Amino acid sequence: MKLLQINASYKPAYVYGGPTISVSTLCEHLSEAGVALDVVTTNANGESNLDVSNGKKVDVNSVNVIYFHRLTKDHSHFTPALYKHLYNELKNYQLVHIHAWWNFVSVGAAFVCKLKRRTFILSPRGTLSNYSFFNRTSLPKRLFHQLVGKWLLKRAIFQVSSKKEEQDILRLFPKAKTHVIPNFIELPKPGETIRLINTSDEFKLIFFSRIEQKKGLEFLLAALEHLDFKYTLDIYGEGEPGYVEEVKKVVPEAAKDKVYFKGPFYGSQKFQLLANYDLMVLPSYEENFANVVIETLSVGTPVLLTANIGLSDYVVAKNFGWLCDQDPVDIRTKIQLIYRDVESRRRIGEEAPKAIERDFSKGALLSKYLRFYEERIQSGSEQ
Repeated sequence: MKLLQINASYKPAYVYGGPTISVSTLCEHLSEAGVALDVVTTNANGESNLDVSNGKKVDVNSVNVIYFHRLTKDHSHFTPALYKHLYNELKNYQLVHIHAWWNFVSVGAAFVCKLKRRTFILSPRGTLSNYSFFNRTSLPKRLFHQLVGKWLLKRAIFQVSSKKEEQDILRLFPKAKTHVIPNFIELPKPGETIRLINTSDEFKLIFFSRIEQKKGLEFLLAALEHLDFKYTLDIYGEGEPGYVEEVKKVVPEAAKDKVYFKGPFYGSQKFQLLANYDLMVLPSYEENFANVVIETLSVGTPVLLTANIGLSDYVVAKNFGWLCDQDPVDIRTKIQLIYRDVESRRRIGEEAPKAIERDFSKGALLSKYLRFYEERIQSGSEQ
């Protein structure tokens, strides 16, 4: 088996959050399992570029990665050198797996596959969601989809991370071939984290995600205004500086001394950080998966989510958290309920880590990915 993985960004471009981490983790686990693969990507790192050797294979955590210089910044990543490389080298791979959409790396790679008459696997990673087509910047996307996108994706095989994402794809392509396999999630090592019981009367809330319009952070901030108990909210994440400043202005006057913008947080210590809180809140407009939900539950911290998050079905089925509307009153009501439901929070703290280890272990997911790739090769779908 020889795979080619394509994404607009790769480690150490952590500025892009979950998708970059998910793709990197997938490649690392496949490589560790003995799968021959190369990664083609750009040197994108937000407003700056990574300090890497462009156009040459480099070892990144035992994965062969080829970075190419991008001529345009976020979120287009135009890179002619990458297209030329794909055109010349595509024949050397049995499978082509493209990640995400709406950037020139993914679209360009799909176009090269089309020229070479190669079917490819696409993991949309939320970029083909209903929200993506109907948010405030969606008109160009809808036009592109009608004029070019549908043509490029006609023969794509879709690997999605949740049932919700599968439904999004089938709304666009009713006859599409879809395969649901969850993201690889880095889980804490045994004994790596210690969950301490909060004996203070201060309820500790955390928001742990990129700060962008999609995340619905303004709903959570508005919900704080009339909470009737002591609390703090720590916000970990980064975003466009202008937007972050706008969000800070939404903090209610009564909550200004209780809300702390902590900036981004990376590294294995994030598990201990997440374990130190009573509740993680993610009121997103839409998420195809949301790695942070699994990371948070893996240390026993309950979650409060909107139903638009791909993992909401899992959370409800396992009774590991609560769902809320994107409405400050409903979010406030749910937080007050959770604050008083000490027994449910204690139960989640005990049960969730064991369930996450069982349901999202590396071995279980690796078997699914290997079977998926092998079936694609055997079916001749890439020829």
